[in-house]
Amino acid sequence: MLDDKSAMPAARIERVLLESPVDGLDFVLALLDRFPGDVPRSLVAPHSPQPEEKVYIFGHPGGAGLAVTLEDNHVIAKRCW
Repeated sequence: MLDDKSAMPAARIERVLLESPVDGLDFVLALLDRFPGDVPRSLVAPHSPQPEEKVYIFGHPGGAGLAVTLEDNHVIAKRCW
């Protein structure tokens, strides 16, 4: 279980421990059926966006329904943590 060296380690949700409604914090904390091993960072873009580059933002602003930003969505600064 702890030695999964496969390229695509996977685990199933065994039980939802805690969740928040969309109009709250909109999160879920789940117990997995196994330790999936080292999971690489998820890349949802081919590179990190740079200032002045256009991006599309998906989210629940203010706890409202799912929204997608299609305009006025240029990166204005980049912060490295």
